Amino acid sequence: ARIIADLQRTIHDNVRTATEYRVKSDHGYRWVRILREPIWDEAEQRVIHVLGTVKDINSEKESEMALAESQQRYREVTELMSDYALSLMIVDGAIKLNWVVGSLEQITGVVPQTILDDPSVLRHITHPDDDTTLEADLHKTLKGEKTTTEYRIFHAKTKKICWLRVKRQPIWNDNHTHVVRVLVAASDITAEKESEIALRESEERYRLVSQLISDYVFSIKLYEDLSSEVEWIAGAFEQITGLPTETIYRPNLNQLPNYTPPDAYVRVSDAVYKK
Repeated sequence: ARIIADLQRTIHDNVRTATEYRVKSDHGYRWVRILREPIWDEAEQRVIHVLGTVKDINSEKESEMALAESQQRYREVTELMSDYALSLMIVDGAIKLNWVVGSLEQITGVVPQTILDDPSVLRHITHPDDDTTLEADLHKTLKGEKTTTEYRIFHAKTKKICWLRVKRQPIWNDNHTHVVRVLVAASDITAEKESEIALRESEERYRLVSQLISDYVFSIKLYEDLSSEVEWIAGAFEQITGLPTETIYRPNLNQLPNYTPPDAYVRVSDAVYKK
């Protein structure tokens, strides 16, 4: 449906469109990205040509799916473990540290004894942009809500920014009238965040490069009666689709099923050869 909608937008609205979809090849379906550029004729006041470029993005898609699976496994594991944990007691409205275990000092740079003397030390190393969120989550927990949030902190010794995923579990008193303790588990997710940032930067570079290159290029001629035909194709069309170039030229409509998913065949043929 997106293929058809984007093609119609290019033709009728005179706008550039891009679509990612699968095409059938000798080795199954492959992902491609198609960019369409309308050519407007001022005299006829309509789009008379559509220039297209197609990029093979199968490797990119496979990498994205592998990353998603890896991130899911990471989330499942981190839900079962933490790098450090602590217990906060609520006494007469004041928050006091009960105990702390794990690698708190290694991750935050804060000595556990310092927190025992002054629990607010952890607030002092929180990134300013996350301080409001931290305060809001603490209030939610004190009201009896579980919270899970990601924060940035400044390592107390190196001053390096670190990312933490912090989970809070409120513990009620026997009468369930107010929260008397809060269990906190924190996981260092700095490496995960840095990988996400690096991935976004890599994807942005890929998009910029892919706008300048393509695996094959084509031109579609549009007639006044809205019928159309492929004028020419250049590049790796045969390598990507496994079909001879001449099969795409009109009137070889019977070749479309060989490189178009079955559910899209009728829609694609209707849009490309619409009369």
